[in-house]
Amino acid sequence: MPTSRALILPLVAVLALACGPKRLAYRPAEGGFPKASYEENWQRALDALEARGYSIQISDRSRGILGTQEVELQVPCRGEQSCLARQSIQMRIRPDGKASVSIARKLWSSVTRQFAPPAETDVAGMASLERDQELLLKEILGEKTAGSRGADGDLCEKDDQCAEGRVCAQRRCYRGCSDESPCPPLFACTDHEDGVCRPVAQGASDAAAE
Repeated sequence: MPTSRALILPLVAVLALACGPKRLAYRPAEGGFPKASYEENWQRALDALEARGYSIQISDRSRGILGTQEVELQVPCRGEQSCLARQSIQMRIRPDGKASVSIARKLWSSVTRQFAPPAETDVAGMASLERDQELLLKEILGEKTAGSRGADGDLCEKDDQCAEGRVCAQRRCYRGCSDESPCPPLFACTDHEDGVCRPVAQGASDAAAE
């Protein structure tokens, strides 16, 4: 009996996703500010986006949402190279004093001849994306933009890219730990050579404290 076309197409899509390059999970940059400075930070966010040549696509002041259209630009990727990219930015500048910046970035591939998010192996590309988010957020909140590298959770390829006392484990910087150097509260020492401190679930930490 011939196989239904309706069954073949979903199967092909699943196989394509399974065989495609894995993607590194990245985190939006998050921060906070005094509620009284909401209007100032909202305007600073608008000014920062427009100064970078972005067109505002979504502006919902009541919910604190800003979104842009895509632009093309050159960004660091795959080591020391520079790649053509398309990206858009979404911000949350909320009246309750919470803020976040998320960059959706796609890199041009000369192999596939299309734009796609950075692959799992492109640690430099992902680190560049997260760093750009952090710097933009600091600018909006009126903070210094120098930034520190290698803090907990930052992307890395080796230990010397992490801050003092941190090690590179599974491409992220974590605080090292041992029997002589335990983790701070709400962190647990996991197995990775000498051990690294990872956050534990709130429920698990409450149970351990009882």
